[in-house]
Order: sequence, then structure tokens, then C-alpha cells
Amino acid sequence: MAFRKIALIGGGVMLMAALGLLPAFLHEKNGGIIALDRPVPSLNTQFSDKEYLMVFVGYVGCRDVCSPRLESLSAIYAGLDGELKQKSGVLFIDFAPEGDPEQAERFARYFNGAFAGISADKAQRQTLRRELDIYFSTDAARPNEYNHSDYLYLLKKEQGGWHLRGVLTGTVWRPNDLDYLFSL
Repeated sequence: MAFRKIALIGGGVMLMAALGLLPAFLHEKNGGIIALDRPVPSLNTQFSDKEYLMVFVGYVGCRDVCSPRLESLSAIYAGLDGELKQKSGVLFIDFAPEGDPEQAERFARYFNGAFAGISADKAQRQTLRRELDIYFSTDAARPNEYNHSDYLYLLKKEQGGWHLRGVLTGTVWRPNDLDYLFSL
């Protein structure tokens, strides 16, 4: 009887994950790609001419997560074929409450001149948290730093708006991970 309950619960969790009903931070910790199809109506960017938008959320000055992730993303982005690169944009969103739009832009462009950065205000943070399942909180031990998810969100422009197509999780991002994301 206990085995059936575990199987039923496990199957239910897997189904909820496949349907995108679990927050991203509850998915596998060792890495993976979560395929989704969900509108993200609040995200209006300067990338109106792009078909794809890769979004990374963090904060300016984050050395432990953002810097290595954005360096990795820059290397992968540089390796995209010309046509796909032309169709794609990369957006860094600074989620820090004290964020500065100019600093967010400079921080993103430090890693790659083609990257853009914006600073989300309180209303944008609340909306994007819901739309993308973003985890972001103050670090109790280090008051000037934040804990946050380190995921790459791939959005695709469909019917005039952005749709979340997939989330890249895990500790290592590889070029073939992006290839798979773009195929979703």
C-alpha cells in the first residue's frame, strides 16, 4: 500500500512539473531543461525585433551566481550560428530593490556587448515572480546580498507577445542545452 501511495504522489509531482504547475526552484537540482508554454505578458523590452529572448534574473554585483552564469551564457551565445544569434536577444534583469537601470545595463554589457540589462521595479518584480516562477530573497546572513535562482529562461515571440518556452536549470550550461531549448 505504501508503495502505491509513493508512486501516486511521485507521478502527480511529475505531471505537475510537466504541466508547469510547480515553481521552477522545485524542479531537479542537478540540472535539466523544463519545457513550458506560458505567456509572459508583462515583459516588454527593446527586443521587439527578436524571435527569442534569453532572460537571466539576478542582481548587479553578484559574484557567486550571476557573474559565472553570465560568463557561461556569453560563451554559449558567441557560439550560436549567425542566423539564430540574429533572432535572439539576452536580457539581464536586476531584481535588487535598490537597482539602478544604468548599472544593470553596464553589468550585462560587461559580459557581452550584445546583452542588455534592466532594473525591475517593485511591481515588475512581483509580476515576473509569478510569470517566471523566480526565487529571489534577501540573504539573512549577508544583508547586502540576495539568494536567487540561477536559471535561464527562454522566451519566444508568439502572436505579438512573449511566451516562456523553457527553463534551463543546473550547475553547468552547455551549448547543446541551448540547442534543445530553441527546438521547443
